[in-house]
Amino acid sequence: MAWCLGRLLVASVLVGTESAWYDGIDTIKVLSPEDSSNQQTIDDIFRRMAEDPPAALPFKVIGKDKNMTIPFRGQFGTNRQAVLLRRGDYGRLEIPVNFYTSVHGVGSGPDDVKVSRIKANDTYPHSAKGGLENFWRSVEGLSCTASNVTWAVSQAAPLRRVQISGDLYLSQQQGDEVHYTSGGFMADISVGGTLHWGTQQQFFFRNAEFESVEYSGAGRSFVFVGVEGAPIYNKTQPTPYISAVGKTPIVAEKPYLVEDQGNWQIVVPDRLENMGPGPSWQSGNSYSSKSIQMEDVFVAKDGDNSTTISAGIKGKRALLLTPAMYFLHESIRIADPDFVVLGIGMPTLVTLTGLSAIIVDAPRVRIAHVLIEGSHPRTSDPTSALLLWKGSDGVASDIFTRVGAFAYEKGGHDSCTVTHADVHLEARGDRLVLDNAWLWHADHDDCTGDSDYPKSDIAYSGNGLTVYGENVTAYGLAVEHTMMDLVDWSGEGGQIFFFQSELPYNDPTFVDDGYCGYKVGYDVKRHTAYGVGIYQVFPTYTLKADMRVPPVADLTNVFAWSITSGFNTTLGKLICDMPGDDNCHKGECDANSCHIAKFPIPSVRSPSMNAAVFI
Repeated sequence: MAWCLGRLLVASVLVGTESAWYDGIDTIKVLSPEDSSNQQTIDDIFRRMAEDPPAALPFKVIGKDKNMTIPFRGQFGTNRQAVLLRRGDYGRLEIPVNFYTSVHGVGSGPDDVKVSRIKANDTYPHSAKGGLENFWRSVEGLSCTASNVTWAVSQAAPLRRVQISGDLYLSQQQGDEVHYTSGGFMADISVGGTLHWGTQQQFFFRNAEFESVEYSGAGRSFVFVGVEGAPIYNKTQPTPYISAVGKTPIVAEKPYLVEDQGNWQIVVPDRLENMGPGPSWQSGNSYSSKSIQMEDVFVAKDGDNSTTISAGIKGKRALLLTPAMYFLHESIRIADPDFVVLGIGMPTLVTLTGLSAIIVDAPRVRIAHVLIEGSHPRTSDPTSALLLWKGSDGVASDIFTRVGAFAYEKGGHDSCTVTHADVHLEARGDRLVLDNAWLWHADHDDCTGDSDYPKSDIAYSGNGLTVYGENVTAYGLAVEHTMMDLVDWSGEGGQIFFFQSELPYNDPTFVDDGYCGYKVGYDVKRHTAYGVGIYQVFPTYTLKADMRVPPVADLTNVFAWSITSGFNTTLGKLICDMPGDDNCHKGECDANSCHIAKFPIPSVRSPSMNAAVFI
């Protein structure tokens, strides 16, 4: 009887207390500054996120003395995690951030949440990989008080709404080894010390403030848009290429969660035109936003699918995808204007049937922080774009896609299925803004083991990005290893600020069929691009053209790079501006790369022309 009475008393307390939206979701940790176990909680999460699926095969590397195998340490795992930090000062808390982990300060601005440092170091030390595969993680909405922070990442690892008091290193510094990195994206950020890009091959920075930048000769292309303290091109060294644009022509910052005394909401910053330099939260800036209360949000959880999500969002203003993998047989269709889809903890939408994961039909839709995986078995049947965007005036922030063969077995996905997607992202709506996107056909996987070529090589991706809409703008775009034109842009008025690509490694049909890294329709009258890089990692075939664009395209700092070879002969012509191979431009070349600082090429080259353009 006493036990029954106790249960009744507990039940009455629970009934009288409103439950939080995250109750019962184990993949979300909500921390407060007064919690004594915060560091232990963070460290436990980091270790758990390094777990590989049971069927995962390690990869082989050449060590100093002998061949060795290394586990992937969670790179293709199924765990997902979000850490939400309530307002306050967390003192000496250090937050290492692993795969599929997002860390969110949920105050109103970065000053509301203080930690010592965040960190992302090499996942695979003592190997050539270093930090080259530090993908799928993020931090936003906090301040770091330590004298230095290391964020050694590559693609799909954004920093947003972060204030760093000291120095920021974008590659690991310890020891004598070279710690390779290949990023990257950050926006709405302030660094009170020095930015060190280190070994980064390339990086994109938007609406940031840097006290100083250590200008090294490493890397190829760095693009700064709306950045106070952007470096000035150093004429004494040929690379990296520096492209700097003073104002951000059109953007909206990513939606984010805010908590204040138990009240949670999603804040949705408004779209802005000609946004001035520096972070949006900087003193003196007064950018507007809207808020969505949690009663107007459908919270998706592990086990939800396209049926439950489509039913749940009816009558709501937003969908919050909590950390999980969601296996979809049908598309999630967004039909309401101004609807918001916000993910935390790198939620992954896995399409099983060849249909789009998300179709956007309505105007002014926002989608942020979502990974979409194509898991339709390879066939000759056509598939829909993984993300199909038809509505106008939308904003896509931190959108990542992937196709390949992966070892996990869950939710209808069979281990190491060879998959197929004709298009990763199709943009049909006018005035769409893409703010950080990585569209990836896997060049490595956990199904390969000792084989010479990744199993993902026999999976299929067609185009990475196809654009039909007018006045589409992209910031921080990367497309890798797809087997048709990586970008196929036919809409008028396109603008792109930073493009990084890797061509397929072992696909001679890529050349035979006339594909290239970046294609804009010859009849397009207006197209602008800054910092466009076409990379050939291995010289296994000879290209005809790296890029095909109309003769009126306005291009700054475009280049092709044969990364692992000592010669440029397999690169072909850098730009062809008419069909065929007759009207093409090689550019200025060194041993393994070619570069054009400005296109159309002036008839008489000015002596002052160099690899930097400031607007």
